[in-house]
Amino acid sequence: MTVTAEIDNQCPENWAPTESMCNEWVEATLHHLSRETNCLISLRIVSANESADLNHKYRNISAATNVLSFPMEIPPEVTAQMDAVPLGDLVICPTIVEDEANAQQKSLADHWTHLVVHGCLHLLGYDHQLEEAAIEMENLEIEILKKLGISNPYLIG
Repeated sequence: MTVTAEIDNQCPENWAPTESMCNEWVEATLHHLSRETNCLISLRIVSANESADLNHKYRNISAATNVLSFPMEIPPEVTAQMDAVPLGDLVICPTIVEDEANAQQKSLADHWTHLVVHGCLHLLGYDHQLEEAAIEMENLEIEILKKLGISNPYLIG
């Protein structure tokens, strides 16, 4: 399996992961789910204003957020002919990530890892709208992050 992360960083003044870091995190997620396919993922790193605009447009929430996920919807008969399947786009706001990492007393890199894994799970169809689905998604995140050497992100402080 090969993962190719393409990063469009609109906030170079903030720390952000490298493409190879994102590749590793997405590969860990896919491997954990036994999805051994070549894939592409796009990561756009945006300002709080752009995050708020996108969150309002697509979720009707008038505030910036840490991560937004936009899954790619391609028919299976098309993806079967592709060398690498586009999973979709993640949009992450680094100032929100930094604020959350500080508030939760987590390393910035660990929090970024969690959010990329979380967003990747959304791209793969997981959500946390209902309690049962939220528990399943959180447990997956905990298991994947553990394999990456990161402790349970839901144990704050």
